[in-house]
Amino acid sequence: MSFTKRQITFRFLTAGLFFLLFALLTLEVKLFDLAPIGPQGSTVGFSSLNGAFRDLIGTNDVCYLISTLCGGVALLSVPLFGILGLVQWIKRKKLLCVDPDLFVLVAIYALTIVFYLLFEIVVVNYRPVLEDGVLAASYPSSHTLLSIVLFGTAFLQCRGRVRKPALRVILQAGIMVLLVSTVICRLLSGVHWFTDILGGILLGAAILALYHALMSIVPFLFQKKASE
Repeated sequence: MSFTKRQITFRFLTAGLFFLLFALLTLEVKLFDLAPIGPQGSTVGFSSLNGAFRDLIGTNDVCYLISTLCGGVALLSVPLFGILGLVQWIKRKKLLCVDPDLFVLVAIYALTIVFYLLFEIVVVNYRPVLEDGVLAASYPSSHTLLSIVLFGTAFLQCRGRVRKPALRVILQAGIMVLLVSTVICRLLSGVHWFTDILGGILLGAAILALYHALMSIVPFLFQKKASE
């Protein structure tokens, strides 16, 4: 499938917008309405909003379990596409003959890991509950981030790889149910502040939009390189 310059530009601008919104939210969380409302007196941004939401929902072990299980399902897509790429490499005997969208997928997974590790080191907020008795990094919600990226890319992969329309609709519907369930249950579980979930949504949407944008140009680049 070929894309016009306008379509490609729009996709990259969309990704850039989500990254910008995430950056602005992150800055505001560090600067706006700070108060020591977290466990052990930890300081939290947007404290009025986050505190009110925490008091409203409390904690929910069932939602926590559901979000954890759905997150585990999302992680299964990584080895699944890895095996697909390995099989193609073996059959086609050349690495560059592997479907180019799988190379894009690897890059997106790597970028997601970089952000995940970054916010484990650079702590923006601590969780509203202690984890094994200690403070744990909370922003952005890693479950929300991973579910959007992994389920979102799997959704787009289904669109291009599953040829039977009925099966494609069923798979994509199931993926969307899992994605939405993960985000909602993580929100209602009470182990994150509201802005943690929002940050995970924005960063996940940004990375997913970047994947969508790269998909419009990388296949052409790989085809050109393979023909040289």
